[in-house]
Amino acid sequence: MRAIGKLINQDLAEKFYLICLHQSIEVQFDKTENEPVIWILDEEHIAQAKSKLEAFADNPESPRWQVALKEGALMQQKLLGEKKAAPASKRVEPSYIVTGSLISISVFAYLANQFAAGKVIGKLLAFSNYYYASYSGFFNLPEIWQGQIWRLFTPIFLHANLLHLGFNMLWFYQLGRQIEENFSSRLLLGLTLTIATISHLFFYLVVGPHFVGMSGVIYGLCTFLWAVDRFDPNRLRGLDTSSATFLMYWYVFCLALTVVGMGVANTIHGMGALLGYFAGLITTKAHRQFNRRMLRSPDFWRQIALGASLLLCGMAVDVLTKI
Repeated sequence: MRAIGKLINQDLAEKFYLICLHQSIEVQFDKTENEPVIWILDEEHIAQAKSKLEAFADNPESPRWQVALKEGALMQQKLLGEKKAAPASKRVEPSYIVTGSLISISVFAYLANQFAAGKVIGKLLAFSNYYYASYSGFFNLPEIWQGQIWRLFTPIFLHANLLHLGFNMLWFYQLGRQIEENFSSRLLLGLTLTIATISHLFFYLVVGPHFVGMSGVIYGLCTFLWAVDRFDPNRLRGLDTSSATFLMYWYVFCLALTVVGMGVANTIHGMGALLGYFAGLITTKAHRQFNRRMLRSPDFWRQIALGASLLLCGMAVDVLTKI
């Protein structure tokens, strides 16, 4: 995968995509950028695609493109029609079993924890019974070292209040369904457990064992879908840009809440987001053609720098405030 140039707007990028489709040249572009970068997937066509892009950018209204645009649009409609007309026997409707199950467990855990004497459920699912301990360290995990390994991820089922629960479940419902529909239930479960486990351990080592909630997983699923849509836009519709933007601003808002005394596990949010981004990159076809040229892409490193900066800000705020 290699960047071959830019166009000044999304409309021209879409037209160039249709021209290349007509020529059986596979290209992609970021649907969220004002001046989208055009990426070529098959390096055998780099010279041809680059020459065509330069000619198109110089005169996009030239009559020479009209036939290719018309044929490309017909090919796109045909491809979409073939997908819609796929035999029902070959199309397996998603059951959303993982999305539904994890939401149900979270709701049950919250209700049970409200009414059970001594908050038994909370003590059973928390990262450590030393929830309010002020220390951290890899060897200070008595329950986990004794075999209670579920504690590495089960804090995602615990929530501080009803608003916290409702907010997270609405987001998990939206994101989880997209992943189960476009990928598989197994992938959603694997992403959830992996993001939760790694981000929980990271937060514990940096701050301590006092955290609950599914927010880190939410951020991870969000950036997973965003990365898939960014690097392989034909794979799925991905995440609505406004949703991704909202969560980014919400991250900054949570930093402010932590500063004024409302405990938020910002480190988990940031780590979850980075993990989801890399998982999305690995999942797409872009990974199969990942090479040194892509590592030199400023766009790629800007995204990494933004994610790392947000994570470091979250860590600093969490450590300084000791939520």
